[in-house]
Amino acid sequence: MRSRALRFCADVQLRWLIVAIAACIGALGVLGYIHMYVHDLPPYVHSRSLFDLDAEFNLPPVFSGLLLLAAAGFALLLYDVDRTARWSVFGLGVFFAYMAVDEATEIHERLDVLFGVNWQLLYAPLVLAGAVLWALVVRHLWSMRLARALLVGGAAAWFVAQAFEASPNRGLFGVWRILVEELLEMCGSAMFAIALLVAVRHKLATGHDSH
Repeated sequence: MRSRALRFCADVQLRWLIVAIAACIGALGVLGYIHMYVHDLPPYVHSRSLFDLDAEFNLPPVFSGLLLLAAAGFALLLYDVDRTARWSVFGLGVFFAYMAVDEATEIHERLDVLFGVNWQLLYAPLVLAGAVLWALVVRHLWSMRLARALLVGGAAAWFVAQAFEASPNRGLFGVWRILVEELLEMCGSAMFAIALLVAVRHKLATGHDSH
């Protein structure tokens, strides 16, 4: 399993991987827009759509969860191959793994209903811990310009997405809020995954494999 994962990291055509991910995000955005804002579709289509950006257990949250799961996997691979990697790399991988499960199943929404408290407040300590781990990993990878930029870009995308999440759902802004929020989350997750893949590739290329 490890050798296959490392072979994938070394051999994958990064440019085409990015194009494929971008195409998937774009397609999900278009289909999600059609689901939410084209109102003359049959009711059955609206109620059963696989592309509802504001639902659980359908394609958009599952795809977003898979991106985060990939980020988690690449973080753990980086921890494995990099002799200088610290516990923060492993911790960030665990954090992304939890985010993946949460994104696909919307645990945060269930907690919001269960406790009657905005989930962003409930998750504040967890987000703070994740931010600390992220900052430590960015510092660890500081010399890798592309990985650093992607990690910062991913965090920025997620931050703006959560600002949209917290904003009032009114008027024209409210119409676009869900679409923009979900697409930003997917873009941010993709940037996290690609950043850590780039870091793994760099360590493999420079002979830092610890095994």
